Amino acid sequence: MTTGPLEPGLEPHEALERLKAKREEYEVIKKKYDTANAGENLFGLPNQEYEKLVKTEEEILLLDKLYGLYQKVKSTIGVWHDSPFAEV
Repeated sequence: MTTGPLEPGLEPHEALERLKAKREEYEVIKKKYDTANAGENLFGLPNQEYEKLVKTEEEILLLDKLYGLYQKVKSTIGVWHDSPFAEV
């Protein structure tokens, strides 16, 4: 079993890579769900609800925001580090 991007002690760059891989896995599953959902609609069947799929999507979006903010802060600090103190 693979671990998620929020494993304690995990370096941020590794967490970003894991998040990317999990997002790709999620997209494959979501496409299958969308196809099954379309079939249910086509044949007038009740749509199946998958709470874990919805929760996973929410978590991926939140982690994207978190790691996006992390990257922005890291790049800003890098710019500050390279600038003379008088310019900061």
